[in-house]
Amino acid sequence: MLGAKQMNQLLRHAERQDARVILVGDVKQIASIESGRAFGQLQQAGMATSVLNHIVRQRNYDLKRSVELAAQGKMKNALERVQEAGGLYESFSDDKYEAMIRMAATKYRLMSDKQRQNCLVIATSRAARDSLNEQIRSGLKAQKVLSGQEVGLESLSPVGWTKAEMRHVANYIQSQNATVQVDGDLVVRFAREYQSLGVQKGEYGRVVGGEDDKVKLQMQDGREILWNPSRQA
Repeated sequence: MLGAKQMNQLLRHAERQDARVILVGDVKQIASIESGRAFGQLQQAGMATSVLNHIVRQRNYDLKRSVELAAQGKMKNALERVQEAGGLYESFSDDKYEAMIRMAATKYRLMSDKQRQNCLVIATSRAARDSLNEQIRSGLKAQKVLSGQEVGLESLSPVGWTKAEMRHVANYIQSQNATVQVDGDLVVRFAREYQSLGVQKGEYGRVVGGEDDKVKLQMQDGREILWNPSRQA
């Protein structure tokens, strides 16, 4: 995921320290976030490369074969293989998206304990994940599979903006993506102290608006500050 500049810095530092660098990645799945195809370009330039092509995750023959076909770029054949094995379900209702989520949640709830232990539920978006979790949990609680006191935690998720994207005020105001997120709100974590703003390293501010070239943040103590990401991001 390293860009050309970051890879150059890494390799130069390793050279100064007389260290060995082992790079792990997949040029077809994990692209560089910043400019430059560093990992792919190094391979094209003759970097010694080992390839892991033996599939061990899928134990079922049909699923393993479908993964092999997908790896070869034969997506139509891969999906047909999954369908033949009875592992592909479609919904044709008006609200297809919600219907598929309900179907997945119901199918999981009807599984035995042993089947659940070997089942992985994958969602395509944050909203789908939240809906799936809620429906599965409520169903398992109704079945008395889940019980006891619940503890709610507020979590932060990194979004992965580039440095250039972090400097644009419009991204904070118009987008639902930021440096981190909590419950759908945009949150900024300060990696250093800013005396002019009265902000300490490690503090968090929730995006509540914007004025001209600045973002309005509500800090943890309730006060509001105006922060200029083009200069301080």
